[in-house]
Amino acid sequence: HARKERNIIHKEPTPFIQIDQLPITTTTEDIRKLAREALPNGDQSINEVVFVRSDSFDFMGRCIIAMKSAEDAQRVFEYGNRRVIGGNVIKMTHVSKISEKLRPVELKSVADQTSASGRSVTLTGFPLLTKPEHVLGYLRSRNFYPVEGVEDSIIRLNTKKQATVSKFLIKFDSESEAWRAVRKFHNGEFKLNKRNEIYKLSVSVVY
Repeated sequence: HARKERNIIHKEPTPFIQIDQLPITTTTEDIRKLAREALPNGDQSINEVVFVRSDSFDFMGRCIIAMKSAEDAQRVFEYGNRRVIGGNVIKMTHVSKISEKLRPVELKSVADQTSASGRSVTLTGFPLLTKPEHVLGYLRSRNFYPVEGVEDSIIRLNTKKQATVSKFLIKFDSESEAWRAVRKFHNGEFKLNKRNEIYKLSVSVVY
């Protein structure tokens, strides 16, 4: 279940739009493109895009955008509601606000108030008892360095109760570095020498 707190649905235009039924591969750029097509001043009208995630940090196909004005939001709504993105028919509704609970705390930067959205990845597939320092060592040995090269940039995420593997959030310095990590590690294999077990890794960029 998504992080609790229903966003109140408004019939009147508000600056906030909730988009549902997005494909799980959606990026911030897809949302910005929608605004560019809908508005003369394009994606500059977007203040913030928040992707809603479950307790185990999975993207739920829902995001909320904060526009500069209710008028801009209404134009995006009129243009984008029932449109097709990545094969999915998306649904838009006006909501009252972006609840703080919907902003993943894990993406907040340690050093400042910036968000690590777009330059972070989730890495799933290491053995259950893996710790952040193990992941850091694994990355370093392959020339990948999270933000400031420190363990604090690697966060262990909740997994579903019956999970047999671990899940981590890794913050990098840039979006290109996050994508480089996806290309390098996604669908790769990790061999646990002790037992000769092979673990398949899954990596995706987090928005």
